[in-house]
Amino acid sequence: MRPRQRTCRRSRTAALGLALCLLATVWAAQSAAALHSADFRPANYTEPAGGHDGHSGGGNPSPSAGSSPTASEHDADAHVDLPQGNQEWSTPDLIAQGALVRVETVADVYVALHHFHVENYGYPEVGDPQAVASGAFVNAQGLVITSKGALYDDEKQIERFATWGINKAFVDAKFLKELPDDPFARTTITGATKGELADTPPTDPAMNDRLQDCYDWKTSHHCAVFVVMHQKIVPSVQDKGSAELEGLAQSDARVAAVSTQPRGITPLTLQLANPEPGAKYWVVSSRGVNEEPLVGTGTLTDSEQDPISAADLAKWDKEFGDLAEGAPVVSARGDLVAFLGTAAGSDELAAVSASHISNDLRTFGLTRDSSPVDAQFQDGLELFEAAQFAAAVPKLEVAVQESGGQRVARDLLARAEQKAGSAEDLSDEADVLAVTDQDEGWSGLAIAVFSALVILVLIGVGIAVAMSRRHDEGGPENQGDEEADPGTPTGGPTSSSSNPSQATNPTSQPTNPSQATNPGQATNSTALFATGTTDVKSGEEPTLKRGEPNQPQPQPLSRPSGGFCRQCGTQLSPGDRFCYSCGAPSSATVSKG
Repeated sequence: MRPRQRTCRRSRTAALGLALCLLATVWAAQSAAALHSADFRPANYTEPAGGHDGHSGGGNPSPSAGSSPTASEHDADAHVDLPQGNQEWSTPDLIAQGALVRVETVADVYVALHHFHVENYGYPEVGDPQAVASGAFVNAQGLVITSKGALYDDEKQIERFATWGINKAFVDAKFLKELPDDPFARTTITGATKGELADTPPTDPAMNDRLQDCYDWKTSHHCAVFVVMHQKIVPSVQDKGSAELEGLAQSDARVAAVSTQPRGITPLTLQLANPEPGAKYWVVSSRGVNEEPLVGTGTLTDSEQDPISAADLAKWDKEFGDLAEGAPVVSARGDLVAFLGTAAGSDELAAVSASHISNDLRTFGLTRDSSPVDAQFQDGLELFEAAQFAAAVPKLEVAVQESGGQRVARDLLARAEQKAGSAEDLSDEADVLAVTDQDEGWSGLAIAVFSALVILVLIGVGIAVAMSRRHDEGGPENQGDEEADPGTPTGGPTSSSSNPSQATNPTSQPTNPSQATNPGQATNSTALFATGTTDVKSGEEPTLKRGEPNQPQPQPLSRPSGGFCRQCGTQLSPGDRFCYSCGAPSSATVSKG
């Protein structure tokens, strides 16, 4: 194959490959757009003017994440115009449950007992059943909003973890028989509670004195205690990679924000909105992972800064107890209008308004945003509330998959699948097809582009086939373009061995004047010639091999057919040029008889 021919074929192959790659790219882009279309954005959320949280181009720049808050309480309580949702729900608490998380404060406790030798004990991830609270996701990146009291980062909580570590270390050292009923409280070593080594020499018999001294671990000479606390965010999801999240917490006197990084899931979120005076609200508190939360209802006050009355706060403090810390408060539209919590240095439950939350987020340098999966979940919930269960199934399936198996989405999906097609289902076939086509349909532009690319590929294939046939069916005029091999001799008579039909007679003349080539005419660069003896037996063919084009075969000399030497009479074989007996030339021969 000539180089020019190979280049043309490679160019056509590259063009076809490029066209196929373009087809695959358009297909993948359209598939992604079908799953994450503009309809994914929540329908009940309107972008505030100037960006999220009032971050306009001419506004005050926000401090970077991790900076210390500098705004005063008056600035934090300043009014912020926040958009409200467009749709009221019959069960807005389900919207809140979708974004609800459990906030747990855990600690790594390290204790060193100074006795005759030092005994070191380490206890990672120690949890306190009283150091739990609630919170809610407010953006798709895993930002959690909760109360300052939900962090439990005060001295009181540190003392509880230190006391637990000391009690556990004395039990492991066999100075204390077992942990007390309240392992976070101080205890004493008595005859009934002492361990195996409490009275055994060389153990100091005054072991209870050592225990009491260790409780004052900051000044104790008998033990050293180190407590490192951090927050663990636990959403109600099935995805193991995001079942427990940790992040950096920022807070002021009343609001705390914990930035997490969910792995492989997109959490459901709540959007901030100003409370409507006199409107109904729902408060939701987490009781545990994948458990039904505590839900209560009430009426908002006319004050934006104190949207929940003192009577309602006392009611939730009594009913929820420690679980009231950080509980989100939502309106009938499913918007976050406040949350419950205690301020720093106070045990009194209060409500923090949405304006306060928004101002603190701006101070922390954080932004809120809706999640791409919010629209699917809310559309599925809307269809479910309208008893259109079959139509709600595709929406809820997407919500479950994208959110990592969120508990509320799972429960709604299971109930919708159970009731789909039953007498209670009010959705018809058109509704189901409309929901399916809306999620998976192709746009007109994508169909046009795809069709054009298919046509271009077919045209390219046709051109390639036509050119290939033209080359294969080319006449002698195409062969004349080939240049002669520089090693092939031209302008003279060719060897007779180039004609295979003449190779069968080894004694024939090697040249044929009628087959001489003209100068400049292309010749065959490969010649076949006979090898072996000239005495060919019947039924055999002479051996043929490929000749060297630069070394033409010399013309063989004529040989006699045999006879007797005239000098000595010795019989000669055909082809002998000299007598092997006397050395006379073979020309001096006579034939037999």
